[in-house]
Amino acid sequence: MEHATREITAEPIQESGRRLAADAMAGRHHASPEADSTASFLLQELQRLGFQRREQASDLLAGPPASFAHHFSVSLHRIGRRTRLVLEIDGRSRTARVGEDYLPLLFALEGEVVGRAVTLDTRVADLDDSMRETLRERIVFAAPDTWDAGRDAAASIHAAARRLTELGAAAVVFTDVDKWKELATSAYPAHLPDDVDAALRSHRARELNLNAERVGLSRQASAWRLAPERTCPAVVVRPGWAPAPTARSQAAVAIDFVQEVSLGQNILVGLAGSQRPDEAVLLVAHHDQAGVSPTGEIFNGADDNASGVAALLEVARALRAVHGRMRRSVLVAFVGAELQGGQGSEALLRDLPLLVGPVDLRAALCLDAVGGAGRDALRVAGATDFPELGRFLDRRNERESLFAPAVFLQFVAPPETQRDSVPWRHKMTRDLLADAGIPSLLIHGEAMHVAPRRDEWGRVDVGKITSVARLLFRTTFDLVATDPLGALPAASSP
Repeated sequence: MEHATREITAEPIQESGRRLAADAMAGRHHASPEADSTASFLLQELQRLGFQRREQASDLLAGPPASFAHHFSVSLHRIGRRTRLVLEIDGRSRTARVGEDYLPLLFALEGEVVGRAVTLDTRVADLDDSMRETLRERIVFAAPDTWDAGRDAAASIHAAARRLTELGAAAVVFTDVDKWKELATSAYPAHLPDDVDAALRSHRARELNLNAERVGLSRQASAWRLAPERTCPAVVVRPGWAPAPTARSQAAVAIDFVQEVSLGQNILVGLAGSQRPDEAVLLVAHHDQAGVSPTGEIFNGADDNASGVAALLEVARALRAVHGRMRRSVLVAFVGAELQGGQGSEALLRDLPLLVGPVDLRAALCLDAVGGAGRDALRVAGATDFPELGRFLDRRNERESLFAPAVFLQFVAPPETQRDSVPWRHKMTRDLLADAGIPSLLIHGEAMHVAPRRDEWGRVDVGKITSVARLLFRTTFDLVATDPLGALPAASSP
C-alpha cells in the first residue's frame, strides 16, 4: 500500500493535465470534435495503463480491470417560432421581436402566460411570503435596482427569477439591462450580438472552425451553469423597449423551446472486488469545458477540470496495481456534458444498472478543480450530510498516509445552503448521488470564481493535485479493502 501511494507522482499528472488543457483540445466543449478527442485520449491512456477496452459494459466487473465508452443522449434547446412577448397598455398592444427586442432565459417553462402586469418596486432580496398575494399569477417587470445588478448580472437575474417563481409570479420581464445580449440567456445563432457575429467572420474564427452553432451552444452552456432549475417564463428586454405598465396593463409571455438531442460520452473504468463485487465505490470527475469564446479565446479548463481528470487517471492506475487486495469493486467515471446541466452524471446514474447489472454504490467521491495555486483550502461538500464518510476521508489526510504534507481541506455545508460559494454544477453531481441515497463527497476548489480564460495549465499547482490523488487513492482503497461489512458508511436510503 505504501509503495502504491508513493508511486502516485507529479510527472504523469503533469503530462496528462497539460494534454487535456492544451489549445488543441479547444476547450473540450460538448458536441465538438475536441470532446470526442478528449474521450479518445482517456481511453488510450487507460489502455496504456493496462485497462482492457470492453465492447460490452456488462464485462466491466466480470474480469480484469477494464474500460468502456458510455454514449448517452444530451438534451439541448432552441427557441421555437411560437416564442413571443406582448405588452398591452390601455388597450394598445406592443409586440417585441425575439433576438432584436428581447431574449428568453433558458430555464423558462414552455407555454403561454397572460396576466396582469405589475412593476416591482421592492428589492427581490427583501421580498417575503407576505408578497405572495401581490405577485401571484402576475407578470412582474423588474429593473436592475430590484435584483442587485452590482454583482454578476446573469447570476443575479437567474436568482431573482427563482425567488419570484417561489412567490408565485406567472412570468418575469427584466428591463433596462445594460449589454442585455451578452447575458447568459438562451442566445442562439440567429440572435447573437453584432460583435459576436462579426467575430465569427474573422480569420481567427475560421482557423478555429468557429461557427454560430458552436458559439450558441457555448453560451447556452453558460446559462445551464447559472440556473440549477427551471423557472417561470422569464425574458430580458432591450433598454427602452418596455414602457412602464399601469395598474390595468396586461402582458403575454410565450416561451417555446424546441428540444434537440446530441450524443455525449462518459468513460467508465471497472475494477472488480474479490469478495463483494456487487458493492462498489464510485469515483467521478467531469472532462468537459466551455470551448472557445466568440473572439477566439480558448477556455482550456486546466483547473476546471483537467486537474481532477489527471488526478483520477493516476488513482485508477494505482488501484489497478493493488487490485488483487480489493474486496469490493471500484467504478471510475470520467463524465461529459456536465456544463449542460450535469447530464453526463445523470445519464451515468440512470444507465448504470443496465450497463453493469445490479451494483450497490456504497460511497462516491467526486473531484473538480483541485489544482488551484496558492494556499486556499479545497472544500469538501457533503460531509455534513454524510459525516461518517467525511471522517473516513479526514483520517487519511495526514503526512503518514500520504507521504507528503496533508491537503488543506475545509468541510462545508451542503451546496443547497451554500449556493453562492459552491458552483451549481458541482452540486448537480453530488446531489444526484446523495438523492439516490449514496453517501457522497465533493472535493473542489475555487476555479469557478476565476475568469475561464485565465484557467491555463501553467497556473495550476501540480503538487496539490498529486496530494489529492494520493488522498483519494488511500481513502478508496481502505473503503474497498477492509472489512466488507463494517468499513463503509450505511446509505441513507435504499
